[in-house]
Amino acid sequence: LIDWQFDPVTFGYSPANLSKAISKGHEVSLDWRGGWGFLRANWTKIQALNDATGLWLVRRAQKTSNVTLGTDFGDLHIESQMWVVGQRFDDAGNTKLLDKYKTIDIRIAYAWNETWKLNGRIENLKDVKYEEAAGYSVAGRSTYAGVSATF
Repeated sequence: LIDWQFDPVTFGYSPANLSKAISKGHEVSLDWRGGWGFLRANWTKIQALNDATGLWLVRRAQKTSNVTLGTDFGDLHIESQMWVVGQRFDDAGNTKLLDKYKTIDIRIAYAWNETWKLNGRIENLKDVKYEEAAGYSVAGRSTYAGVSATF
């Protein structure tokens, strides 16, 4: 397992191996399909520790979950997904705490015919401001569109 260590002389970071890490926890998932569509859900609770120090591994949330709801109307496929990520530490010393966050994505696809499909998605629909690493904000609301072909 690789961690990043700060060098106070060069003010840079370099990779360093952890001697041993322990990850243990619980995960529950659900995958259901019914007449109106489908539901996929996942919840994870994990304890991810550096065995040498007993501290949490960097950027490992104790709790994460996601839920996806989707349906098909003929050739039209629509789904929405919500991600919930708990607090986690941004440094090996466990002094910098990153905030928890929740995002929602929406995807849509229309099969024009057997070959061509139109695709679109909106990520981070509510334009949530959060960081996966301290000082590096993620993109806000993002919209994508495309065409795909299967031959």
